[in-house]
Amino acid sequence: MPDALRFLGGLMPGGWDALRRANREGALAARRMLAARLGVPLPAPDSMIGSLAALPLPDAPGGPRLPSPYKEPLQAALVGRHRIQVPIMPWPQAPKRLVRTSTQIYNEPQDVERLAEALLLELLRERR
Repeated sequence: MPDALRFLGGLMPGGWDALRRANREGALAARRMLAARLGVPLPAPDSMIGSLAALPLPDAPGGPRLPSPYKEPLQAALVGRHRIQVPIMPWPQAPKRLVRTSTQIYNEPQDVERLAEALLLELLRERR
């Protein structure tokens, strides 16, 4: 663990503070882009965002049926069809749900664009 912490702290000039700032800036940009593409409101002010951000999604079709957050068919479709690993979870309870992103220094805007495209496609599939 100490080696991993030293490695991450050395990724950017400015160390951990610069890394945290870059991750937060990436998270803010990602959630703005996703919210705009999905047509959903930002559920929290920027001041509450670190490197994780969550956005509401349309309700799951068919009403409550999810025994755990890891059984969401939308999440399975993103992994299976698009090779995108992102949590889709009930919030505050099914059928309401959200997508939670975690932005790190290695994420690029194209990654978020790919997620937005896949989400839009899968949400359309759900409605058929």
